[in-house]
Order: sequence, then C-alpha cells, then structure tokens
Amino acid sequence: MQNLKIDKIKLTLNGIEFDATVKIAWDYDDYPRAGQDFDYGDAEANERELARFERGELVSLIVSVSVQGEGLEGTDSLGGVWVNVSKWDADVLECVDFHSMVENATTDLKTNIIDAANRLAKYKAA
Repeated sequence: MQNLKIDKIKLTLNGIEFDATVKIAWDYDDYPRAGQDFDYGDAEANERELARFERGELVSLIVSVSVQGEGLEGTDSLGGVWVNVSKWDADVLECVDFHSMVENATTDLKTNIIDAANRLAKYKAA
C-alpha cells in the first residue's frame, strides 16, 4: 500500500478524548478483470471506458483507510476504484469522502476499543 495522506486527529469515546492517526492509502487492484467489469448498458460507452484503461488514462485501485488509536485500529477499504491518472490523489480522496471511509474506520476503531475494554474488564480487580 502507498500512503497518500496521514493526519493526526482527536477522538472522543464515552467522554474520554484520545489521539488517533488516520492513514489513507492505495494499491493497484490486481483483480484479473479490474478496469473491465462495467456495463453502461451501451456497448459503445463500454468500449470508450475500456479504451481509456487501455490507453493508461484510468487505473483500478484498492483504497484503504485506517484509524489507529489506543493501540487498536479501525479500517475501511474499497476495491475497484477507478482513478484518472491525471488527478490521482484528488480521485482517491473524493472516493474516501463519498463513501465516508474515515467515518467508517473511526466507528470500527471505537467498536474495537469497546470490545477490547469489555474483554479486559474481567481482569480488573473487584
């Protein structure tokens, strides 16, 4: 995975604030038909898109977001993300925003923290 963006953020869970790190990354989608699995319902439109992939104007990526905090991680990922090579970073970030991937990974992290706390609660002295 290639890191595109790393941010430090503050999160709050059950009234407790903690630091977290958001990482947005991408990798090439190695699915054998990546960039070929589409159907616009129009053979001509399909051919135009396929030609863009063949000319190298478009590539298919896997986009991943991780949010790390309190020693745990939450993630979200999406494959088959088409990006225009001339606006690579902007297309990846637009995908992350459109699919609420940071929010999804943050929710996953908070769920993981709560689950870990519940599992570890049995070790707390009474």
